This record gives sequence, C-alpha cells and structure tokens, in this order.
Amino acid sequence: MKKKSPVTHYRLGQMYMIKKDYIRARQEFKKTITLDPNLNEAYKKLGDSCSVLGDFKEALNAYKTAYEHDSNDIELAMSLAICYDSCDDTENAIEVLKDITKIQEDYPMVNYNLAYGLNSLERYKEALEYVNKEIKFHPENEMAVELKEEIQKSLKKGD
Repeated sequence: MKKKSPVTHYRLGQMYMIKKDYIRARQEFKKTITLDPNLNEAYKKLGDSCSVLGDFKEALNAYKTAYEHDSNDIELAMSLAICYDSCDDTENAIEVLKDITKIQEDYPMVNYNLAYGLNSLERYKEALEYVNKEIKFHPENEMAVELKEEIQKSLKKGD
C-alpha cells in the first residue's frame, strides 16, 4: 500500500473538520505534521481541531508553533490569544493582542478583548485606553460601551 503524502493527510483533516469529526481531523493534522513539520497550515488546523475538542493545552502548543513561523497572520494570532485566555494565561493573551494592534490597529474586537483582559487584571487606565479605541473604530459595539462604563466605575472607586 502506497504511503499517503502530507498534503493528502492535510486534505483529509480539512474534510473531517467540515464533517465536524474533530477527533479524526486532529489525527490527520498530526500525521501531516509528522510527515512535513514545515507545513504551518497543519499546525493552525491542529490548533483549531484541538480547541473545538476542548484540549486547549495541545491547541496552544500548535498555535504557538504556527505563530512562531507567521506572526503576521491576524486570524492565527486571535486564535492564539483566545487559547491563552482559555488556559487562564491572560498576560500572554494580552501580549498577542497587542501584537495584532501593531499589524492592524482597528481589527474588529482586538481592542475590546485587550480592554476586557486588562480590566480583569485591574489595569483600569490601560483598559480604558483600549476600550476607547474600540469605540472609536467600532461605535456599533455595544459591549464596548458597557465595558467602558464598568471600567470608569472601577476607576472612580480607586480615587
């Protein structure tokens, strides 16, 4: 029997993702990486399949590997930040989100997520800066307006 190529395993993984068979997708992306550790898309898809399965530690490792090779991929960076947050690592999530703002300052929800994370760490002044940016770039974001009110209340309590 002929051995399957990394691209074949990758495509099978994508097919399983479409079918929502995330366990098999994860297996195929792992096979892809074993056969071709330089195929960065496989790490991203492995992270996606692991995230859906709730295996955030494995997802985090996959996303971090992909991010090391392509730190300009905003969607990947958002996935990495979300995964850090799911692993209760808000500090690293914030650092990745700040990296995104260096690439595209007005990327949807990035400033909101920064403000939310900073607010949870009680870094209110910095949180206020980011929530104001979110409102400036995306005035339709009602959650940002609510978060701003919450941050302002916390700042007043601190005075």
